[in-house]
Amino acid sequence: MSQRLVPLALFAVIASSTALLLSGCFLIPSPTPSPTVTGAPPTSTESSTPSASPTATEDPIPTPTGVPTAAGCSPNSATMPAGAVHHQTIDVDADGVADTEWISNSPTLLFGVTTASGATFSYPLSSAAPTPREGFIAQLNDHRIVSLVDDGRAAYAHFFGNCKWVETKTFSGTPYPLDFNDFAGVGSGVGCSLGYLVQFQATLSGGTYTVTKTPLNLNTDGSKASAGAPVTVVTGAPAADSRVKVAKELSCQAVTASNGGVSVG
Repeated sequence: MSQRLVPLALFAVIASSTALLLSGCFLIPSPTPSPTVTGAPPTSTESSTPSASPTATEDPIPTPTGVPTAAGCSPNSATMPAGAVHHQTIDVDADGVADTEWISNSPTLLFGVTTASGATFSYPLSSAAPTPREGFIAQLNDHRIVSLVDDGRAAYAHFFGNCKWVETKTFSGTPYPLDFNDFAGVGSGVGCSLGYLVQFQATLSGGTYTVTKTPLNLNTDGSKASAGAPVTVVTGAPAADSRVKVAKELSCQAVTASNGGVSVG
């Protein structure tokens, strides 16, 4: 009798162990997934200390509306006048080749550009002021190509796009007035800031300067403009301050008539 009970007891132990192993398979928990982190990582902020005199005010950030000009201008019959003062400039027609800016006072006062492809585009300059003219071509940071020319009293802006020049005018249709050298008492210089043309005014008081700038709110092709809100650039600045110097000249980004332009007497 005892010999027959041993196998049964062994069978019971095996069956019990098998059941325990099978039940153990179902009791093993699945690994818990790591939590998912969403959102940007935290950023640190630094406290700013007040700047010493002179003080400056930060620029507003514009929303540029310009578009690149079409690539390449087809050759035309116009030419640069003989005797014109010329200088290599930026690529105005987006064909990847530098072009040539020029200014001429014979037979008439003209400013223009001749592209590497053989196309020439120009516009007449006012002959009212008996003073030398100087100007250059530059690019705003929103791709628009602008020329700035002054006669010592005022500056004139034209934009180049779709293989033609367009003059910047007020919404009433008159040339936009950009004062220069305080001839009209409202502007000491003209320049560029981000996607804007700006009218600078450097005002001397008590031996130091306050510089303000008024941006031109331009339409897409630069043909229309209105004055934006004046912004203080710096106060209490000495005459040697670079911001005062820029406010008294004709410039755009780092381009001036002396380092990247042309002039004629």
